[in-house]
Amino acid sequence: MTDTTPSSPGRGLARFPRPLRAFLVTSFQSSLGNEMAYVALLLLAYEQTKSGWAITGLLIAEFLPGLLLASAAGALADRGSRRTLVVATDVVRCAAYAGLAFSPSITVTLVLATVASVGQTVFRPASRSAIPSLTDEDGIGGAMGALSFTGSVAGTAGPLLAGAILLAGGPSTVLLVNAATFLVSAMVLARLPLDRAPAEAEEGDEDVAHPDGLRGTVRLLGSLGSVPAVFVAGVGATFAFAMINVAEPLLVRDTLGGDDAAFALLVALFGAGATVGSALARTRLSLMFVAGAGSVGTVGLTAAAGSVGVAGVLFAVSGLFAGLFITTEDRLLATLVPQGVQGRVYGFKDALESAAFLVAYVIAGGLAAVTDPPTVFVVSAATALVLGVAALRWVARPAPAAALGAPPTADA
Repeated sequence: MTDTTPSSPGRGLARFPRPLRAFLVTSFQSSLGNEMAYVALLLLAYEQTKSGWAITGLLIAEFLPGLLLASAAGALADRGSRRTLVVATDVVRCAAYAGLAFSPSITVTLVLATVASVGQTVFRPASRSAIPSLTDEDGIGGAMGALSFTGSVAGTAGPLLAGAILLAGGPSTVLLVNAATFLVSAMVLARLPLDRAPAEAEEGDEDVAHPDGLRGTVRLLGSLGSVPAVFVAGVGATFAFAMINVAEPLLVRDTLGGDDAAFALLVALFGAGATVGSALARTRLSLMFVAGAGSVGTVGLTAAAGSVGVAGVLFAVSGLFAGLFITTEDRLLATLVPQGVQGRVYGFKDALESAAFLVAYVIAGGLAAVTDPPTVFVVSAATALVLGVAALRWVARPAPAAALGAPPTADA
C-alpha cells in the first residue's frame, strides 16, 4: 500500500475522525510540555550541583530505560490494554514531574527523572500502536505523519516557550506546567477507543501476534519485507544526529567563533526546517532514502562551513531533510507492520535508537577530544551513508508477511 496523503495540517484536523483529532491534540500539548521540561531539567540539575556530571546523569536517566525496557514495553503493548498503559504512564509522569518541581536534591531529581523516562518508554509503543484503532486502514499513514508533524512543531516551540516561562517563574514552574499536560492527556486518552482493532488486523494478526524474546522479534522483522530497510536506515540516522548533538556547540564556538545566541539560532533553524520537512512527507520508501541522502549530504557540507551564516543555511536544509526522513519513516512503519505486533516493533526500534544515542555520544565525545568538530560531522555523515547503503539490500525484497495478513510493502 502506498499512501501519498501529505502530513501537512493544511487541510485541517477536520479530515481525521474525532477520536484521532483528540489523540493528536493531546499528544501535541504533552509533547510541548516535554520539550519545555527538558530545558528546565537541565537547568535544575545544574543549579543543584554546579557540575556537568549532573547533565550526564540526566542523559543516562533519559536513555537507559529505553535501552533496557523498550522491547519489553512493546511486547506489553501488544499483549495488554493500550489504553490502560497510556493512561497509567501519563499519571506516573504527571506525579514524577510534579515531584521534580519541588526536588530538594540532585539525587531526588535523578530518581524522579528516571521514573518519568520509564513512563515514556512504556507510553511510546503503546500510543503509536493505538493509532490504527482510531482510523481506517487508508488513514493510518496520514495519522502517523500528523503525529510526527506535531512532534516537530513541539520540538521547535517547546524550548522557546520554556524560555518565556523561565523568565517569569523558573524551572519549577515549567515542570509543573508539564505535569499538568500529562494530567490532561490521561483524562482525554481514558475516553478514547485505543484498544479497538480494525477487522483487517483481527483477521491476520493471530499468526504473527506475539513473537517470543529478542530472537522472535528479529525473525518477525525479517518477515516484514522492507521493514528491516526502514529500521537500519532509521538507526543510522539516529546515530548520526546524536553525534551531531555533541559536536554542534563545539562547531559554533570553537570552529566558527560564534556565541550562545548563534548556537541557539542554528538549533532553531534546524527545528524550523524539520517542521517544514515533516509536513511534506508521504508514505514512500524511495522518499525516505532521498531525504536521508539529502540530510547526510548537508551534514557533511556543514563541516566545511566557513561562517555561522553558511552553517545556518545548511542546518535549515539538513533539518528539512531530517524532518522529511523521520516522518516518512514513521508513516512507513505504521502501514507496513501488522497492528498486532506494532508495539513489539516500535519497542524494539526504541531500544535500538537508545543504544545508538548512547554509543554515538561516547564516540562523538572521544572524537571531539582528539580531533575537531568538523571531523565529527564528517564521521557522522559517513556512518549514516554506510548504514543507508546497507539498508538498500532489503528494499527490493518480497514481503512474506503479506501472506500473514500484513499490509503490502510500500513502493520503493
